[in-house]
Amino acid sequence: MRGFRRVTGRASASAVALAVLVMSSCSFGNDPYQIPADQLRQNAPLATAVQVTESCVGLPRGVAATADLGRIVVKANEAVFVLSMRTGSFTSIETPALGAVVMTRPGVALIGSGAYGVDPQRNVLFDFNREMSVGLDLQGWRLDKSGPTPVLGSFGGRVLLAVVQADPDSGNVTTGVGGLSIEGVLDWVVPMEVSGERVGPLAPSPVFVSPARNRVLIAARAPNTPKLQHVLLTLVDQAGSVVESGGVWPADGMAIVGWWDADRVVAEDVATGLRVIGAPLAVDTAPFELFDDVAFENLRLAGDGKNALVDTASTLALVSQDGVSVWTAITSCEIRLSR
Repeated sequence: MRGFRRVTGRASASAVALAVLVMSSCSFGNDPYQIPADQLRQNAPLATAVQVTESCVGLPRGVAATADLGRIVVKANEAVFVLSMRTGSFTSIETPALGAVVMTRPGVALIGSGAYGVDPQRNVLFDFNREMSVGLDLQGWRLDKSGPTPVLGSFGGRVLLAVVQADPDSGNVTTGVGGLSIEGVLDWVVPMEVSGERVGPLAPSPVFVSPARNRVLIAARAPNTPKLQHVLLTLVDQAGSVVESGGVWPADGMAIVGWWDADRVVAEDVATGLRVIGAPLAVDTAPFELFDDVAFENLRLAGDGKNALVDTASTLALVSQDGVSVWTAITSCEIRLSR
C-alpha cells in the first residue's frame, strides 16, 4: 500500500527476554544493556511504581467511569505519573538517571504493565517498571532528535517513535513514525510524506489511538507552520498499514483534540472553536459545542462519546458531556496532559 514501508528484522533471544546481562556504556543491535552504575542514584532502584503523595494530587472523589478509558501519561511538578482515566488513580514513574530524557511529554509509552522510554544518546529502550533495558535495532532508520523526545506514545503493543532516514544518493530526508517492539526491533515504519506537495520533511506530532485501540491517527506538520497546525493526517492499523491518508489537511489553524467516539474526532479551529469531524479524514466539519469553554491545552477527550478529562488551576476531573464531574482530584502542582 502506498505510503507504507514495512521493516523486518531479527530479535535476539536475550532481547526477547529483556534480560540485563552485561555492563557496558555502548549498545549494538538489540543486545541487552544496563545503565552504568555511576549514572544511578546511590541505593536507589532504576524505577518504582508507587502511589502519588497527597501533597501533589489528592485522592480522587466521586465514582469510576462505566467504561475502561485507558491510561495516560501526565507530567506534574517535574515528575511523570500514570493516570487511570476511569478511576482517577495515579501512580508515579521514577527515573532517577534519565530525568532529562523521559521528563518531557509524553516521553513514556505504556504497554501492559511496562512503562517505556528511550535514551537517544545510548540508543536503548528502557522499561522503568521492570528495571530493564534493551538496545535498539532500527533497521536503517535513526531516532528523530529534533523534538523533545522521539517517543510519541504506544499502540498495538509497540512504542511509537519519530524516526528519520536520509537517501544516500540524493540526501533527501524522510521522516516517519515507527512501531518498535518491546524487544527493541523496529517492526514497521509509516513515512510522513505528502505526494505532490513541497512542504519539506514533516515532523510527527501527536498520535491519537482510537477508543477500540485498533487504529491510530498520526498528525504531522511542516516545520514552518504554526505549532498546532497539522498538515498531514494518517490513519494506521495495528499491523502498521496505512488505512487512509488525508493529504494536506486540516485547514490552516486547526488542531486535532482527540477521538470523541469510535468514528469521530474533534478539532479546534482558531476562528470558529471546536469542530466535530464525522470521520477522521473528512473535509466537512460541524460545530462541537461541548467543552467549548475549555482551553485546548487543558482538555483531553476520553473517547467514549461521553466524557473528557479537564485540567483547571486546582483540579483534574473527568467531566461528562452534561457538565457533571464523574470524579475529581485536587491538585497542588502543575498538571500537563500528554497527548
